[in-house]
Amino acid sequence: MKRSIVLLYIVVASFSLLALGSAQAQPTAEQQLGEALYFDTNLSLNRNQSCASCHDPASGFVDPVNVDTLSPVSAGSVDGEFGGLNAPSAAYAAFSPFFHWNGVDGLFVGGQFWNGRANTLAEQAAGPFLNPKEMAMPDEWSVVDRLLRRAPGSR
Repeated sequence: MKRSIVLLYIVVASFSLLALGSAQAQPTAEQQLGEALYFDTNLSLNRNQSCASCHDPASGFVDPVNVDTLSPVSAGSVDGEFGGLNAPSAAYAAFSPFFHWNGVDGLFVGGQFWNGRANTLAEQAAGPFLNPKEMAMPDEWSVVDRLLRRAPGSR
């Protein structure tokens, strides 16, 4: 299986909690996996950043305000690095249409990230792991390796 497909599956599973979350009293195994991955700081270069670091549930799944800098942009895994834009709500992401031009309203609509650079939630979710200003992992295999080393019975 291609490494990017494996990573994509893992990332999509991590967002299943957000898309399906509170509708059921007892979370499914897939939702439990999603929650564990969403809060897993091990998936960032310095093991200090998770999806929830920027898409904070306590802040409506957006960047919490940095009290030190009063910045709405989260710090990245590497000290001194900050994302370029405020993290959009992860709660909205699953329902966003593909990025497109709406000629009737004269607007670009949909997509992921503020500039629509990813069409699907899976594309969006994979981006922060490899972004040097965010989670800063060097490549897809590094993310997969971190996941494998945390699996029960792994090295």
